[in-house]
Amino acid sequence: MKPKRSLARRIDRFLVPWRRCAWPLDWHDVFGRTAPLALEIGFGNGEFLAQEAREHPERDYVGLEISWESTLRLMHRIVKYELRNVRVALGDAELLTGVLFAPDTLVECTLNHPCPWPKDRHHKRRLIQAPFLSVLAERLRMDAVVTIQTDHADYARWIGEALEAQRDLVSCFETTEVASLGERMSTKYQCKATDAGVPIHYFRWRKARDPQPRPQLPYLTPPASFPTTSETMPSVTLTGPFDIEQLFEGFTSRVTRAEHEGQDVHVRLHGAWRHAERPAWLIETLTREGKLDQDFALLVQRDDAGRLLLKDSQFGHPHPTWGVRRALWEAAAYVLERHPELVLHHHNLGDAAELSSPR
Repeated sequence: MKPKRSLARRIDRFLVPWRRCAWPLDWHDVFGRTAPLALEIGFGNGEFLAQEAREHPERDYVGLEISWESTLRLMHRIVKYELRNVRVALGDAELLTGVLFAPDTLVECTLNHPCPWPKDRHHKRRLIQAPFLSVLAERLRMDAVVTIQTDHADYARWIGEALEAQRDLVSCFETTEVASLGERMSTKYQCKATDAGVPIHYFRWRKARDPQPRPQLPYLTPPASFPTTSETMPSVTLTGPFDIEQLFEGFTSRVTRAEHEGQDVHVRLHGAWRHAERPAWLIETLTREGKLDQDFALLVQRDDAGRLLLKDSQFGHPHPTWGVRRALWEAAAYVLERHPELVLHHHNLGDAAELSSPR
């Protein structure tokens, strides 16, 4: 049982709970030291990342992965080699690259055989595209290197065209891609392709200039620092007579869509449940802002002044993004529609409350 306990402790220590953290992360605090920070996106079985961390103990390494199975494989290697300079974040690579790293943070980024999404209708899902390259370049230090390898010929052409179309990164060679990078650890996919006689395409580019200023994504500019305080927590208060037990009786799912700063925002209030410990309601909520999904619960209860208070319950630890504030506004709108004796008293939701106005 000891190895299992050891693995559980490693997961607790090395898997970054990024949804509960302020963005971007303070990686010096996460690792407990100041060291150059390197990133691998899509680490697969974790062998390459673990080997890099072993060979360069003076560096700290972050791996981004969407697969839990891949994460477990890397965790086993962390246990086996007693690595202290590796952390893992689970989620969408483009989203996490944008929210977890401050500008001029990374000294290196590696992408070994990113998913080629070979079908034409799936090409929009390919990671290596102009928006991602812009985000990545902003987070690299000057002269930091990006290494990409793929055995998929069509994706190699796509990657080459995407790199040539931007100006923040330049090739480390006289050509866009090369057939070899010399001595470099072979990955599982690389070995498989080589054994089958499939050529590997290598791209090694470095940051040559600071990117042009780009608009911040809505979820990177919350109205107040995160975590919120009792004073800055998004909330709505309603006044008038109400029966807390009847507020959400018969509630059915409520879905709304809005646009904020050019980005689609979806809000879904799944269901309403009476609080187990006090006279209050929990509203199961999902917000989607671009690639950021947040699944959490809103709390509806009587405040100290006898008013009806709607706020984040902290189940799910949502960031106070525009979509989260919009979800509070939609919940308030539902209550006001069903209980005309109530009126809006106060809110601190900013422009999330401007597109439609509860009474």
